[in-house]
Amino acid sequence: MMDDFTHIIVDGYNVINSWQYLTRLRNKSLEFKRLSLISTLQNFSDYTGKEVSIVFDGNGAKELSKKDGSLSIIFSKKGETADTVIERLVYREKNKKKILVATNDRVEQNMIFGMGATFINSADFEMKIFSILQCLKDSYERKNS
Repeated sequence: MMDDFTHIIVDGYNVINSWQYLTRLRNKSLEFKRLSLISTLQNFSDYTGKEVSIVFDGNGAKELSKKDGSLSIIFSKKGETADTVIERLVYREKNKKKILVATNDRVEQNMIFGMGATFINSADFEMKIFSILQCLKDSYERKNS
C-alpha cells in the first residue's frame, strides 16, 4: 500500500498519542516522543525515498518548517492547527502527487478524502512503518553476517 504514494503527511501529535511504542513511554516528555517519531520517520524516509511531512500544532508567530532530505517537519503558527496545514498541503499537491495522510481524526480524514488524498489510521500506519523498518534491519543483518 505505501508504495502507491509519493508524499506521506503525518498528523504529528495525533500519531504520538496513538502509536503503541510511543504511548508506552509514559514517563518520557512530549519532546522525547516527538523526537522519537521524527527519528523513526526519518529512517523510513531515508530507506524508501518517500517524501514525508510531519505536521505539529505550533504556537509561534509564523509557521516553522525544517527539511532534512525528503523529511519535512512543520509547526503551524499560533492560532492555526496542524489540520489546517495538512489540508493546505493536500490542496496544493493534490493534482501533482499521490498523497497519504496518517491520522485518526475522523473529520480530517473526511476533509482530505474529499480533496482527493487517501488516509490511513495511526495503528495501521505504525504497523506498516515498523514492518518496513524491520525488513531494512533484516536485510542489513543478512549482509553483515
